[in-house]
Amino acid sequence: MYRLPMEPSMPTAALEQPQELLALLGPFQVYNGSLGPSVDQYYRGASKCDSLRYPGAGRSTGQVASTIRQMAADVHTFLGLIGLTEFDVLGFSIGGMVTQLVGLNAPSTIKVRKLVLCGTGPSAGPESVPTQNMAGVLEHSRAKHMELPQMRILFFPLTKEGEYAAQGYWERIHERGVESSGEEHVKFLSDGLTDGGDGMNTMRNGITEFFTPETSQGLNGSYDRLADLKMPVLVANGHDDYMLPTVNSWVIQQKVPNGTLIVYPRSGHGFLFHFPTQFGRDVLNFLES
Repeated sequence: MYRLPMEPSMPTAALEQPQELLALLGPFQVYNGSLGPSVDQYYRGASKCDSLRYPGAGRSTGQVASTIRQMAADVHTFLGLIGLTEFDVLGFSIGGMVTQLVGLNAPSTIKVRKLVLCGTGPSAGPESVPTQNMAGVLEHSRAKHMELPQMRILFFPLTKEGEYAAQGYWERIHERGVESSGEEHVKFLSDGLTDGGDGMNTMRNGITEFFTPETSQGLNGSYDRLADLKMPVLVANGHDDYMLPTVNSWVIQQKVPNGTLIVYPRSGHGFLFHFPTQFGRDVLNFLES
């Protein structure tokens, strides 16, 4: 992993193996593999793939952007500076919100070919459905250290199968370290609250703005502009998303002109960790079709 400068006034961002085709935008709370080793490695084995770290997250320097719109603009700037003018984007969770605006707010010099939106939702709108688990989401996402118990509640169903899937994912993301990959282990954003929680608080404020009608108009939001996403769009989620209700994935698919929806059974927000091989195949089939 290495860093490339954005511009003198901007932070740097870390990117793995820069090649054309697919940019991966994960959630802010990420380890070395933004979407987990199984998913990241699946794409790298069969496709050209870049895993992008937002400014202020992982090994990227700088400050966490305060709005989803700015996060998307940072992606445009970074990919443009490394010479990518045509690419596909896959975004998971908050990365899915960013990906919507990467497609909608792209400058004329950039062509976004296909989008994959995972475990996400549109900005505020009449058919958008907020989570009924907000108290739990805030409690577990604000933990000083993100451990397996919090991950299981936020990303996996509270079933025996969900327990096994969560344990398997937890073990996989801890496989990578200095001994196995030559890289130091990258902790979650605001892990241990060493930054006073500023990174996570800034991220939450950006999400709140995205889901607030008054602050998600025009270039700041996606709901009223989803029909402008003319490229093929794959929308995917688990059947019962604890954080971003699955119905929001249906709303996106209904509003984009060329959308496909896949809902994975017996899974939640972290469906792509629950079914990494099947999800990887579905995404590659979509990109290659």
